[in-house]
Amino acid sequence: MKIKYYLFPYEAIDKSSKIIIYGAGTVGKSFAEQIKQLDYCECLCFADKSFKQIQQQNGLEVCDPQRINEYEYDKIIIASTLYNNEIYDSLLDLGVSKEKIVRKVVVYDYEYEIHTLATPDPENSTAWDEYYERAESDAASQFDVFFEPILSKYRDIKLEKVLDFACGRGRMAYVFSKISKSITCCDVNAFAIDFCTDRFKDIKDCAFDYVINKRSDKVLNGLQIKDNSHTFLYSWDAMVHFNYKWMDFYLKEFYRILSSGAYAVIHHSNYSEVGDNTSENWYDHQHGRASVSHNDIAFIARNHGFDVVEQRVIDWGTPSLDCISVLRK
Repeated sequence: MKIKYYLFPYEAIDKSSKIIIYGAGTVGKSFAEQIKQLDYCECLCFADKSFKQIQQQNGLEVCDPQRINEYEYDKIIIASTLYNNEIYDSLLDLGVSKEKIVRKVVVYDYEYEIHTLATPDPENSTAWDEYYERAESDAASQFDVFFEPILSKYRDIKLEKVLDFACGRGRMAYVFSKISKSITCCDVNAFAIDFCTDRFKDIKDCAFDYVINKRSDKVLNGLQIKDNSHTFLYSWDAMVHFNYKWMDFYLKEFYRILSSGAYAVIHHSNYSEVGDNTSENWYDHQHGRASVSHNDIAFIARNHGFDVVEQRVIDWGTPSLDCISVLRK
């Protein structure tokens, strides 16, 4: 299955700006949802030639483009790939200055295979290698789409000592190494940690540590990481498979490991909100998602002392399948 993601042009829009989104279709709706989730700026309205048919989008008025100059705005964002040039010319004809027009639309394509999953053993197994190889090419774009807005919004996030939990072959750790001072790669899979050790051995500007998350006869053990030792933690595209008990166990560990004021960004399942199969086995569900919801994770996090800063429900091949939770100790 292939899906498209349209990234809001954060770099061209100052936080708390007043904007108009020209285009109330798929792109415009995506832009509006992104800035609402992050409380990034104020959208005054949509403008669209089909304003009579649409009237409202995402709770906002869809106005006649001829009325644009009735609003006091900072920027107009063109939310269209097909009619970008046409809209740009029409805005100039309406007297809108070039400096107030943002026409960049960044499109990311994601392709997922939907199939019946086997039950790969995460410990000391090469069962995940094929997936790691396919997912590698998406790391940079996923960082731009999902992590960059969070890092831009929460300026007090400190990347001095970062923990990548369930790191796999380190595809996201590689991206973070360009902006972090130190990263601890942690995974239950010893082969994955060996791969990371070799992969990052020549990187000079970011120090790396490695931790194998050992289990005893499939019983979860505490992470061999010191209390209050890390300033930021993230887990990407792994804890989507973790059931309620596992999430409870590891969020408690995360709270212990993080320093005061530190953030955690967790990508996890929202399957129980959208799925009709409630098996305890994640591999019985679409995309191998565990039967938890964003509300479950918020409850667990607060129970262990975290502030739930925000939660962003996202599509992952299936609408609203996953969630990104931003937590703060």
